[in-house]
Parts: sequence; C-alpha cells; structure tokens
Amino acid sequence: ALLNKSNPEVGTSMASDIVTNLPLNFAGGRSLENFAYAIAPSVECDNWTSNINGGAPFTKEVVLDGTSAVNQIGGHIGESSPPMEAVEEFTVETSGIPAEYGRTAGGLFNFSLKSGTNQFRGSAYGYLRNEVLNANTWQNNYLAATDPANADKYERAEDRQYLGGASLGGPIIKDKTFFFVAAEEYQQSRFLLGGLTQTVPTERM
Repeated sequence: ALLNKSNPEVGTSMASDIVTNLPLNFAGGRSLENFAYAIAPSVECDNWTSNINGGAPFTKEVVLDGTSAVNQIGGHIGESSPPMEAVEEFTVETSGIPAEYGRTAGGLFNFSLKSGTNQFRGSAYGYLRNEVLNANTWQNNYLAATDPANADKYERAEDRQYLGGASLGGPIIKDKTFFFVAAEEYQQSRFLLGGLTQTVPTERM
C-alpha cells in the first residue's frame, strides 16, 4: 500500500523475486545491501560508511530474522551478510522505527530469511569474468602499434572474477520441520592499473 495507516514506519521493502530481477554487479560479490544505497530514499554511501537520513556512519542496526547481526563495528556486516538466495525479503527502515529496535541511531536494515517448505526447492548459479573475454585497452593497443617488436608485452592484464553458489530447502518432517541452506563463494585475481589520478612516490621522494 502507498499509505501505511497502521504504524509510522517509513522505509523501502524488496522481495527476493524483485531483487533477483534487478541488474546485478558481482564485482566484489553480490551484496543485497548495495540495493539499499541504490534505490532507497535517504540512504547514502555504502555498506561500510552508510548514512541514513543524514545520520552518522556506523549507527544503523542490522537484523537477521529479528536478531541483531552487528558485532564490533556498528551497522556493518559487509563480510558476513547473507547470500541473496537465502533472503526472502529485505527492508530498509529510515524513520518511525519501532521501540524494539531502539539500539539504532541511524536506521534499520532488516533481513527476513527463507525457510524450507513441504516441497524441495533450490538454485545454483555461476558468474565468470576473464581477461580472455575482454577487449584490450586502447592504451595497450597504442603501445603495441608503436612498439611492434615487443607487442606481446601489451597483452590484456589478468582480470578474473568468479562467483558461484547454491541453495536448497525442503521438509525434514512434513508440515512440522524444514531446512534451508545457502552458500556463496567469490574469487578475484586482478593485475590492472589503478586510477590514473593516483601515483606512488618517485625516486626523489
């Protein structure tokens, strides 16, 4: 509903089928939190230094099925966020947050995880990036043309990323006990130049 008359909460909800239909960038691994910073109003920055409604970084609360998932660094679960395949719904609450979440001073990220059903269901997926599939950079092409004797030095740099995962859920005892598991792995190997506005100390320095 566009107008919520039952409580004063303001936020954005994303069901799992909506999320999986959005264009995904798997560089660094798929992070459901990144959608909050892309589409939720008043949510800015990233999952490291998020600012919600202009609040200070490291003050948001992150909840998994009603249990706080934050430890050590307030509001940050970047390395331990649940795989996308395990999340049924993701809600970002920016104001009017219930008192039960009173530990936050900067909004609430609320993950509702999937559970098993009486039917077995699952998924498997894989994403691959490899320099063999990339075009060479214009700079390498230019240098190879000006130095044809050493053209092999200007081949594409190693740029490899792999992301794979799977999920499975189903009944243990029908109508009574269920299970659901999901796992995801990300690997990266890159030997590319950084931004051309960055440098390292010169010999004189």
